[in-house]
Amino acid sequence: MARNIIANCRNFGFTGRIYTVGKHHGVIDGHKIITEPESLPSGIDLAVILIPAGQVAGIMDLCGRRGIRHAVVSTGGYREFDQHDNRVEKDLLETARRYNIRFIGPNCIGVICADSGLCTPLIP
Repeated sequence: MARNIIANCRNFGFTGRIYTVGKHHGVIDGHKIITEPESLPSGIDLAVILIPAGQVAGIMDLCGRRGIRHAVVSTGGYREFDQHDNRVEKDLLETARRYNIRFIGPNCIGVICADSGLCTPLIP
């Protein structure tokens, strides 16, 4: 999924820095995968979150501590699956509010900004 987002950004002319974060070392479309999110530089504008719903609040907390104030949460698995137990969604909202993070999602297709070339849909 990250590979599609990176390719979309490249194809739409995005010239900003892209950092890929994951559990395993490697490279995605020329971008080294960072396995220690705490080592991300400051000044990152946006996080695109593609992990299981139960882990999103923790990553949102990390984003808040790193000063990232905008996010796209593409992950599904919230109220659309379980109307009665939406603790995972509440945790996400509480964390975003704590750090004043504005986000789109969860379970969203992404965003496109024609001016900057930012293009985060998961589809190529």
